[in-house]
Amino acid sequence: MSTIIRTIAIRTIAAVAASSFVAGAAFAGGNFQVGGSGPATVKQVKLSLNGFNGGCPSNGALITRVETTGPGNFKIRYRKAGGGKSDLITVAAVKTQNGKYVAKHVQPMTITKTTDTKYMVESGAKISPWVDVRKTCAVAQPEGLKLGG
Repeated sequence: MSTIIRTIAIRTIAAVAASSFVAGAAFAGGNFQVGGSGPATVKQVKLSLNGFNGGCPSNGALITRVETTGPGNFKIRYRKAGGGKSDLITVAAVKTQNGKYVAKHVQPMTITKTTDTKYMVESGAKISPWVDVRKTCAVAQPEGLKLGG
C-alpha cells in the first residue's frame, strides 16, 4: 500500500511543479510561447502607386505591402505630407508561395484636381519611404472662347 501512495504522491508533486512552471512563465512574460520566438513583428513596409492615368478625374490606388516574421494581424496608417493621416487599418499577414509572410492593402483614390503631394505608410516602428503623387489636371476651354486675339 505504501508503494502506491508513494507513486501517487510523486506524480502529484511532479504535476504541480510542472503546472506552476508553465503558469509562472506565462504570467512573467505575458507572451509565453513554446520555443520562445514571441509574437510576429513587422520587418519591412513598402508603398507604391497604381493607376492615375489619363485625364481628370483619375482613379488609382496606394498599394501597401507589409512583410512580417510570421502570421497575424497588424495595424497600418497612411500619412500625407502636410499632416493628414488615415485611421488605423488592420491587415492580415499570411504565408506566400515563397515562404514569406506578407499583408497587403489597397487604398483606392480619385484625383479630381491638380495634385502634388506625398504619402507614406507606417506599421509598428517601420515606415515606408515617401511616394510622390503628382497629377496635372487641365482646365477645359469653354466652347466658342478664342484666346490670343
